[in-house]
Amino acid sequence: MSPAYEPSSENVKKIVFDVTKTSPKKAEKYVKYFDELGNLTHFIRLNYKNDTLEEGFFSFIDKDKLTKSTVYKNSKLTFSTLWTYDQKQKLIAFVRENGKKKVQSMGKWTRNEKSFTTESVLYKKDTTKFCNKWVHEFNADDSPAKTTLYQKNGKIKRIWSYHCNPLGEKVEKNEVLFCRDTHSDDQYSYASWRIVGEKGKVEKIVNKYTLKDHLLLESSTYNESELLLHRSIYDQSEDRLLSSISYDKKGNQSVSYFYTYENQRPVSYKFYIGKKNINE
Repeated sequence: MSPAYEPSSENVKKIVFDVTKTSPKKAEKYVKYFDELGNLTHFIRLNYKNDTLEEGFFSFIDKDKLTKSTVYKNSKLTFSTLWTYDQKQKLIAFVRENGKKKVQSMGKWTRNEKSFTTESVLYKKDTTKFCNKWVHEFNADDSPAKTTLYQKNGKIKRIWSYHCNPLGEKVEKNEVLFCRDTHSDDQYSYASWRIVGEKGKVEKIVNKYTLKDHLLLESSTYNESELLLHRSIYDQSEDRLLSSISYDKKGNQSVSYFYTYENQRPVSYKFYIGKKNINE
């Protein structure tokens, strides 16, 4: 069993996790340090001899507003990332570099006077040419109107319209209609909507809730062909994740996490690749 992710509260300064495995020589220890706001500022991963395997440092300007991260393996820098914010603390840029200080990726965001994102651009190693560019348009009431995705050659890859019909289906080759659908049966209530997934592909999310209190029980993600990509099971709260399972193109489980709780707090998890338990 491995230590589960445990959100820090403001009064926690240090947490130590011992990771036990079937072979004592594979056992590890994690030491995590937090600031007064509960932000993770420093972590150390050690082997069974207490040799440092990995170490990371993180800087913040506020709660969860990360400005810099650096991670080292075997005392060598592996990557660093810088985040930049505007006066309203909205993210406007990031730059990620490898251990040799070469840019691996970069992102920029343009926002209007109401802090809505009007344009976002992603660059890879060649920062002179964008990889993808998103342009967002809004209605007079600030609701989303249209999103256009441009390819690196400047041509339009796809357009999404938010003036949707009840089904939210595609209406043209490069245009997708979005809408949120809600319904219920005798036991549960449901909400479904479409989002833009990786590489501009549309994905559908379906959430299942308790009928009376509308507490989250399950969240499933499907691709454009209605093939299940991911499913998460919750214990009536987004903060209590019980399992998280990803599926391959054939519908088989590819990566799985199963979490254990004690006194309402996560204490451990099991991690599988396929059917193999990686923790053991």
